[in-house]
Amino acid sequence: MDSRKILPTFDHPIQLQARYKNGSALHRWLITVILLGVFGPYVFPAQKIRTEQIAVYGSAMLLLLLNYRNWTPPRKWMLTVCGIWSLLGAAGVLVTLTAHGGFEWKPLLAGIDHFLSAVALMFVIGSFLNRLVRSGRPLQEEILLFGRMLVFLLSVNTVVELCQLVFGLTFSQHLAMFWDGRGYVMTDAIHNAVAVNSLFIGRLTGIFNQPAEQGVAYGVGMILWAYRYAHAGSRTVDYLTLSFLVIGGVLGVSKIFLLGSLPLVIVYIFYAQVSVRRLNSGRGIIGLICVICLCFAFGSSNEAQSWTGASRIRDLVIGSGFGYLDTVTGGRFQSEGNGSVQQMSLEVLSTSPIFGNGFGSVVVYDNAYFYSLVVAGSVGLGVYLLLLVILASPLWRVRSSPAERPRKVLYALLILFLAASGMGLPTLTSNRASTIIWIFLLFQGCEVGLRRMSRSMVSARQHMGSKLVTSYNHREGHAGRLGLRPGELA
Repeated sequence: MDSRKILPTFDHPIQLQARYKNGSALHRWLITVILLGVFGPYVFPAQKIRTEQIAVYGSAMLLLLLNYRNWTPPRKWMLTVCGIWSLLGAAGVLVTLTAHGGFEWKPLLAGIDHFLSAVALMFVIGSFLNRLVRSGRPLQEEILLFGRMLVFLLSVNTVVELCQLVFGLTFSQHLAMFWDGRGYVMTDAIHNAVAVNSLFIGRLTGIFNQPAEQGVAYGVGMILWAYRYAHAGSRTVDYLTLSFLVIGGVLGVSKIFLLGSLPLVIVYIFYAQVSVRRLNSGRGIIGLICVICLCFAFGSSNEAQSWTGASRIRDLVIGSGFGYLDTVTGGRFQSEGNGSVQQMSLEVLSTSPIFGNGFGSVVVYDNAYFYSLVVAGSVGLGVYLLLLVILASPLWRVRSSPAERPRKVLYALLILFLAASGMGLPTLTSNRASTIIWIFLLFQGCEVGLRRMSRSMVSARQHMGSKLVTSYNHREGHAGRLGLRPGELA
């Protein structure tokens, strides 16, 4: 019997890489299209259909049609995340359909889209990650690849923000197709896009419709820059992109960025100095000094000096006459208990505390926890808190070596950023920003829990192969002692 008829019964690492190479390339292209779609315009403004939606749903359907026979399901952790997320969405749909006084289709379909798009994204990424693990390819390479892509796209958006700063409304008119497709009316602030009203008070968002969405996107970009800085070194162009990330995030005057991701990344860089020792090199020190000097040079320019958003940053630093809590939360919370989120939460708890009021019962949410409370009541809020716990579970379920600890710390910062940003935005359901943070939450969460699993899987398959080869040699040797030719012993 030919040995080639026995060896294919187990998967050698080289065979695994060849088997999943084409499928992984397809997934990689689909995720690239999704990231590019996040920064795309509204394709059908009247129907509120964005490039992002077409990319996410189209990628999931294409993957299902072209690769359904070789589809590999996600790991248990991601299936758990998907199940809990689907449970929250299903609860919101049921509450909306059974609400007293009927319901409106538009907010219901929008709410379904918020949850269903995340499920479609998990389908694409989960299958991709499972193929990477089976082939033994490290997830770090994929995180670095998509991280560089996101940082580049955010740098381009910073250039757009700088054009807004220099040319004002003349340039911003061309961005209406990215905000909501309606354009804007300068005399009617009620019907304007949020980005237009923000522009009037000096908050520049580029292609993002809301400063909070822009702050989440730039916050994730900063965390991914820190990931590359700690695990793959840095080049001259990386410090230039860091300058663009800082300047772009500051121009949006988003508290999520200024009070959230920026301090967290600064703390992580100092942590990296101790654990990874990237700052000990002359290039690292000079590069960070150049970033600081470039940011100060921008701040001293004439355009920055006349920028109206600078006063809002000063209020965040030194406070304003309305109270620091009111200023930091944008009026959502006040020390007297008169904040908008505080008042509306009390109203929901007084009318429907257990199951909430469903989708569309409140026009503006501005808070992930309040969003869950309104959509599905105390049950929905509990499910959302459980989701945060499951997302953070790889931090304590998997032991890591000292060399892998910075990776776990960075994922902890991403979870902390998700929980904190939820105080000012429904982060996991917002346009554009939710897709960005879902992609890298799933990638980094799986990396923390699966890097060691991929190595053990490959070594186990190698051990299985060596046992089969030994068994085959023993049988052929026994056949020789009986006077038979090789392969005749059946």
